[in-house]
Amino acid sequence: MPVDVNRPGPWNHRNLTARGTRFHVALAGPEAPSGSGLLTL
Repeated sequence: MPVDVNRPGPWNHRNLTARGTRFHVALAGPEAPSGSGLLTL
């Protein structure tokens, strides 16, 4: 059952799918601006 976890705040949300598993990731802080660097789970 999907749940809304995209709360407003000083972070960027990423919804990822890998091999049938869904992940929600929130990037926060000045060291992780939107669109930069690699995201490792």
